Amino acid sequence: MAPWQSVLPDGLLSCCSVSGLAALLSGRVPPATHLELAAYGVAITVATGIYLSPCIVAGLRNSRGSIAIMCVNAGLGWTVVGWLLALIWAWKGAAIDIDGAGAQAPAAGI
Repeated sequence: MAPWQSVLPDGLLSCCSVSGLAALLSGRVPPATHLELAAYGVAITVATGIYLSPCIVAGLRNSRGSIAIMCVNAGLGWTVVGWLLALIWAWKGAAIDIDGAGAQAPAAGI
């Protein structure tokens, strides 16, 4: 066994090829433990939250361009530049005044 093979978890290296994937599906590679599956689930959840953070920020701030921010994030978010563009746009974009708190009061004489 090569030294680098002892560092990788069982089955990870073999999943990187078509024959390795076939071996995994046929049951010749030991399945992951529950702890490994939980760790993968947490990692995927955190990564998805980070990836969707421009959409979440735009929604929480009631940004005017929420749909456009979501489209930019979906189309270009996989690149670092596109994701940063969408995040900055969501953070700096003008918010919609839903409750009217920012509206001016009517003049006293009217």
